[in-house]
Amino acid sequence: MKTKKSITFVIPSNLKKIRFFTTPFGLKLMETFSHFIFYNAGTLQLASIMKRRGHDVKFHIDTGGELRRGKMDADVVCISLTTAAAPRGYEIAKMFPDRKVIIGGPHASALPAEAARYADHVVTGEGEGVLPEIIEGRVGGKIINGGLIENLDGLPYMDFSLLPFKPKNFPVITSRGCPFNCNFCAVTNMFGRKVRMRSPRSIVDEVKYYVERYGEVRRLDLISPNFTIQRDHCRETLKMLLAEGIRPALEIRSSTHVYRDPEIPGLLSRFPVVSVLVGAESFDEESLRYYKKGREKGDFEKFVKVMKGHGLKVCASFVWGNRFDTVDSIWRLLDRIEEIKPAHFHIAQLTPFPGTDLYSEVSDRIFVNDWSYYDLMHVTHFHPKMDPYTMQKTWIEVQKEAWSLRRILERREELFSPPINKLFYWIITRRADVEFEDFLEFLKKVEYGEAEARRAS
Repeated sequence: MKTKKSITFVIPSNLKKIRFFTTPFGLKLMETFSHFIFYNAGTLQLASIMKRRGHDVKFHIDTGGELRRGKMDADVVCISLTTAAAPRGYEIAKMFPDRKVIIGGPHASALPAEAARYADHVVTGEGEGVLPEIIEGRVGGKIINGGLIENLDGLPYMDFSLLPFKPKNFPVITSRGCPFNCNFCAVTNMFGRKVRMRSPRSIVDEVKYYVERYGEVRRLDLISPNFTIQRDHCRETLKMLLAEGIRPALEIRSSTHVYRDPEIPGLLSRFPVVSVLVGAESFDEESLRYYKKGREKGDFEKFVKVMKGHGLKVCASFVWGNRFDTVDSIWRLLDRIEEIKPAHFHIAQLTPFPGTDLYSEVSDRIFVNDWSYYDLMHVTHFHPKMDPYTMQKTWIEVQKEAWSLRRILERREELFSPPINKLFYWIITRRADVEFEDFLEFLKKVEYGEAEARRAS
């Protein structure tokens, strides 16, 4: 007979280096408009599993402010780490020297020995199969491989009552694993390259459950590295949702290949709003080969044209800072984006996350060892053509220009879609010089080859 335990699941903040987000106004903005960024579906699912097993479960979302142990105290503290949130997660772990601490998540999967310095147990990979065994005392050991869950249909539904707010965006996991191997992406290190799909029936039944329990589901995030990768599965899932009369706003992730299948964009167009997230990364063929994207020239442009033709909103992510990039190339990238006019876009700093091919390639050029700067916004390693200060300053200036009032107003056709992103990005980029002031001063002092400067954190 298992002993009932009190368990607190903690999502550490990764916003430590951007002070605006921890101000009352910044927090209010995110609380109002961006609930989905405060939790990850995998951790909420683990918490739901333990609650169903009869344990007393709490779910704590860290907002970067002062933490009081009394609010989180429990027999077991489970902390999920992304790389940028790792320092905060370790800080929280040290608050509980007399409690069992279990750490998991992408960063712990990439660097389990590091995480083990702060935890009784570290879970690598997917935790659903092993976490109950660890907490209930049937499995021991410092570093425990959770492996990969083959039957995703067997996972329980998420218990959103654990959250401190009513969700506006309901996440539903539809698959795990990605067959691609982009050199900067940490997904395959955590979830593997084998694609494991949930059955369409299982996905739709979960959505129906949320409708029955929580009322109308207005927005649905179909979580998958690539929801359209198996087109038959994608078509069947969408058709079943429509047949059940479930037509929320959708958020999906896709590769550009789907423009060749006219039925899928047509099905998606029958939902009120669809945001299609796509990793475009670059327009430069040399850069795309370097990233291992395997995309044909012109695919992204054709993809955007087809999606927009069906009334769908393309949200594209781009990466700048590979060895072929220059100061001029990011400005050309911005101009090219503006020509194509996706509904929303983001240009990230190329960041060497642990567990990626990129990390192995540039490990001897990394000069920032504080993981909280690994947030896709800060320069962390030396570039062969640009000094770190120039790179950071250029990226900031591009962000300010991309989300200037003039540029936003020029995108009239996409001004209100997605509605919050334009306002949100305009506000945060107005503060960019203040937020990055200290880091820019640090970068002025960094010189290639100076061991002490390179080891600064």
